[in-house]
Amino acid sequence: VGKHATVKLLPEPTLTAKGVWRIGDSRLAIEGGYFCPMASVDSIADLFRPPAGVYVQLVNARNTGPHLTSRGLEFHEEVRHEKTGLALNVNAEVGFPQQLPPSSVDDLLSLKINQLRLKTRFP
Repeated sequence: VGKHATVKLLPEPTLTAKGVWRIGDSRLAIEGGYFCPMASVDSIADLFRPPAGVYVQLVNARNTGPHLTSRGLEFHEEVRHEKTGLALNVNAEVGFPQQLPPSSVDDLLSLKINQLRLKTRFP
């Protein structure tokens, strides 16, 4: 269940379910899922109304490299240096306009760093 369905408690209780299907022998996969903020559910019918929703995205099956999402292009990279024990993990996304035509020049592209982590080991 934990691999395919989760209940997130913070910051807002949310039910999610997802699946990942590889595309042949390539590094690409299709990820599809469902999410529903539990605060918006008063009846079973609310499970199928916004803000609940579904998504489909093209991802890198190895969970590194570029991922094409509905918001833009997302990158996951981890670089390790075995000799020193350093590991750098970066997750960032380049956002595309969410409406056409864009309402302003600022809405053309956006850059968001979701995670920047540096790990090391001590002797």
